[in-house]
Amino acid sequence: MLVEPKMHNLQAQIIARQLEKEFSSPTGTTLAIANVDLVVNKGEFCCIVGPSGCGKTTLLRIIAGLENHTGGNLEISHFDQSKPLNSMIFQEQSIFPWMTVKDNVAYGLRRRGARNIEEIVAYYIDKVGLRTFQNSYPHQLSGGMKQRVSIARAFANDPEILLMDEPFAALDEQNKSLLQEELLRIWEETRKTVLFITHSIDEAVVLSDRALVMTARPGRIKCDLTIDMARPRGAYEIKSRSGYGEISNRIWGELRDEVLAAKQKMEAL
Repeated sequence: MLVEPKMHNLQAQIIARQLEKEFSSPTGTTLAIANVDLVVNKGEFCCIVGPSGCGKTTLLRIIAGLENHTGGNLEISHFDQSKPLNSMIFQEQSIFPWMTVKDNVAYGLRRRGARNIEEIVAYYIDKVGLRTFQNSYPHQLSGGMKQRVSIARAFANDPEILLMDEPFAALDEQNKSLLQEELLRIWEETRKTVLFITHSIDEAVVLSDRALVMTARPGRIKCDLTIDMARPRGAYEIKSRSGYGEISNRIWGELRDEVLAAKQKMEAL
C-alpha cells in the first residue's frame, strides 16, 4: 500500500511506487529493497530509520540518481528549474581536501554560474559558525567542522531536495546535538524537502515531520509516523516535552522486530 503523505495542502515531490533494487554479483543476486511505497511532500523533513543493511542508503542513492532502480516507479518533481534538483550529504566527509572552507562552500555555485557567490557563501559560513575558519583547509578542521562545511555547501547550492545519509553518525554527542540544532535553524528558514537517514530514534524525533521505519532486508516502508511536536525543537529540551516518550516508544516498537530479524539474517550468513 502506498504510504500517503500525512500533511495536507502540500505538493508531493518524491513518489515511489513498488520500488525495487536488486544487486547482481558472481555469487548471485541480492534484493536490497522491495515494494517501497513512499510519498514525501515539498518542504517536509522526513527521517528514515531502520536496521543495518535494510537498504536505507540504497534508497537514498536511487532518489539522488546515483543508482538505478530495477523495478517499480520513481517520480521526482523539479518545481524550480533555476535551482539544482538535489544535493547529498554523506556520512563520510566528502569536502575537497585541496580547497579552503570558502571554496568548498562555493563549489556548487561556481559550477552552475550562480550570481552573488561571495555573499551567499559568507551567509552560510556564518550560519554554521565557521567565519574564523573560512580560509582553512579540511586537514585543519575537526570532524564536526567538516560536516558543518558539508551542510553549508549543500544549502548554499540551494537545491530543492536535500538528501542526508547519517551525516552526524561519527560525531560525539555534544557536536551532534549542536549540528542538529544548526541544521534545523537553516531548514526552518529555507523549508527544503529533506530526506534524512539515521539509526537514532532520538535524532528522528528531534528533526523530522515524519519518521519512516524500514523493515529488515529487503527493505520496505513498514510504517509512517507523524512527529506531532511543535517547532522549534532543541536536541535536549525536546526530551522533557509531553509526548516525546510516547513517540520514541512507538518508533522503537515498530523497529525492534526488524532489528532482531536483521541480526538473525546476519548470523545465518
